[in-house]
Amino acid sequence: MAAKQKVRAPLESALKRTILTYLARNWPQAQVRKRHGTVYTTVGDPDIYFLLDGIHVECELKRPGEEPTRIQQHRLLQWSKAGALTVVIHTLAELIPFMEANFGPPL
Repeated sequence: MAAKQKVRAPLESALKRTILTYLARNWPQAQVRKRHGTVYTTVGDPDIYFLLDGIHVECELKRPGEEPTRIQQHRLLQWSKAGALTVVIHTLAELIPFMEANFGPPL
C-alpha cells in the first residue's frame, strides 16, 4: 500500500504572486506594493497594500488554515481605524468578492 502524501497548502509567497498578478491584470490603475519585512519596517504590517479609486487597502496574506498573529491583528485594526480597508486573504477566491464588493467589477 502506498503511503499517503500530505497535501500542503501553497506557500504565502505563491499566494502573494497570484494576488499581485490578479490585481495588475484586473485593476491596472491601482498602485500596488508588497512589503518586505526588514529591520526598517513596522512589525506586523500587512503583506500587500494598494490605493485604488482613492481608497487605501491593506491585505494580510495567510496560508489556508492559518490566521494573523496578535500583532498582525493589531496592525490591521490600526489601519482600519485610520480609514483603510483591511482584509485577510487565504486564497484568490477570497480576494475576488472583496474587490468586487468594494470596487465593482474589474476592467
